[in-house]
Amino acid sequence: MSQEESQGGYSVKPFYDKLNLVFNAILALPLLAFVWLYLESNAGRLLPILDNSAAETLNFIIPIIVFGVIFASFYLFRIRISKIDRSIDLEPKLNAYFVVCVVMYAMLESALVISLIGYYLTLANVFIGMFVIVLVFFSLHKPTPYRIVKNLQLEGEERDQMMQKR
Repeated sequence: MSQEESQGGYSVKPFYDKLNLVFNAILALPLLAFVWLYLESNAGRLLPILDNSAAETLNFIIPIIVFGVIFASFYLFRIRISKIDRSIDLEPKLNAYFVVCVVMYAMLESALVISLIGYYLTLANVFIGMFVIVLVFFSLHKPTPYRIVKNLQLEGEERDQMMQKR
């Protein structure tokens, strides 16, 4: 890509801003619901829906499901990233990366929602822990220019353009 094309052509800033917006929106919705549930349960206005035997079963099954979803999201992310053609222009490369990231974020959000449902049904602290663990995995994939460059193995002008968000 020539210097003229990079200055007058495609800008990575809108891509980066859109990816960050999606990341934050996907993260914020279950977080708000979780905070509300937690505050309601601590105030005593929310009681467990399931009895002890059903709650014990969920306390065992849901963490397995949540960890499975986390593993699947990272595994599928790696597979789909490796299939992005490194020889194409930066714009289609970033568009493909955006789709891969949104799928991973949606899968991680489903793990948050599963934890949220488990907490709502049982009010068990294990689901608070699961929710926090998923948040940690979310934070490991917060979009940054460095992470995008590393994942897409960008070099030269593309790398500089991404790092400077121009």
